[in-house]
Amino acid sequence: MLILLEQNVNNTLPMCSMLQNAIPTWQGADEKIWESTLEEASEGGLTGPPTREEMSRDLGPNWVAAKGFAVVQGAKVRAIDDFSDSVVNKAFGTSEKIDMLGLEHVVGWAHQRRGGQ
Repeated sequence: MLILLEQNVNNTLPMCSMLQNAIPTWQGADEKIWESTLEEASEGGLTGPPTREEMSRDLGPNWVAAKGFAVVQGAKVRAIDDFSDSVVNKAFGTSEKIDMLGLEHVVGWAHQRRGGQ
């Protein structure tokens, strides 16, 4: 189910308030993300965090805050933005669907696309 842009914009301020007032909970690899964030900030790669007023000044009124979480992929820890609570994910989509059938079809199509050699 897709939602309209206007519906998503209506979620902006409540979501910002919820995230700003939330008590952080640390899980799993979140500490690694925090450490890498502090390191990047100390090297000058990050500034902030900006206030809601600064965000609205710089981006206009239609921005959405998102919480994040860590995902471990092998030896690497990645920071992931979680837009599911703010329903941003539901604002994007397609009504068309490609039936991929099976892996052998995907490989065959890729082979054909490369010239069939």
